[in-house]
Amino acid sequence: MQERPKQIAALVLAGLAALSCPLPAGAAQQPPAQVVVVAREVPQRQVIQLQPGYTTFLVFDAPVKFVALGDSSIVEVVVRAQEGMVGLRPVVPTGRTNMHILAGDRLTVWEVLIGSGPRTADVVRVVTQVPEVSSPAPQRVSQAGGPGAPSSAGPAAGQAPPGAPARTPPTPPQGEVRVTVTDRNPAPVLEEGTFRAVQASASGLVALFQAYRTKSGLQVYYQVQNRSGTDWVVIPQRIVVRADGRIVPVEIVRRPASTDPSVLPHGAVEAGVIVLARTASRLEVVFPFFSRVLDPKQLPVVFTASFKDLDGLPEVSFRSN
Repeated sequence: MQERPKQIAALVLAGLAALSCPLPAGAAQQPPAQVVVVAREVPQRQVIQLQPGYTTFLVFDAPVKFVALGDSSIVEVVVRAQEGMVGLRPVVPTGRTNMHILAGDRLTVWEVLIGSGPRTADVVRVVTQVPEVSSPAPQRVSQAGGPGAPSSAGPAAGQAPPGAPARTPPTPPQGEVRVTVTDRNPAPVLEEGTFRAVQASASGLVALFQAYRTKSGLQVYYQVQNRSGTDWVVIPQRIVVRADGRIVPVEIVRRPASTDPSVLPHGAVEAGVIVLARTASRLEVVFPFFSRVLDPKQLPVVFTASFKDLDGLPEVSFRSN
């Protein structure tokens, strides 16, 4: 539901003021972000390494229809079916079982290992649908390396000879997240009728998301205030964005809340802009926050902001204070 400009302005005033008060902090080392592609007709088993005291989330690019564990007594499972999310938390120190997950029309097969060794990333983006990529028209390269100039030296190294089928160029991972840190305060959009807004709160975190159109695609302004009494960990690479149901790469311009960009301290605010170089009618942003306190009972807080009918909005511009 779209919010009135006065409501949005009232919500962000305290947050924008708090952005200028960084607090020193440190955070535990996190496993690297992970993307798993399982878009195959014959499912191949993927390995997940769980560690007691940690939760791993699988985020699929399609709704989850069912989850089946070989031994359900060793792993606690939390499913948010329509959002394509499956949370796994081990309840025994060691163990091993298999797991089947049906996401959309794709059956995925997993081997689940529990132990004190290396663990899988906190959030794993699972790609079950890979779009076809068309090859661009080949360029002719001169001996001097200039594009478009004729060459009598034959095909360049790595190029196919005339008449041969063109190669499909490599593409970036579907869920790639590029992050830029800024010391300027990203500004929300206040013009009525130019954005869609979602507000949410959980475990003392209060979030605002605004989606709007620009000349180059879509952008989502976000602001998260920490009123929980404890610190939370922010890992931008764990953010998942779906455009019209598919996970897409994004760039995030963020103003961290502290001198340690991975920490959102109590009483502080983080703000930023998620940039998509494409348009879409529907958009979904999955933004997790992780407890800084090692407590196996403390699950991540996951905000899911869903927007629709974005193609009917007028274009606006990203501005900073």
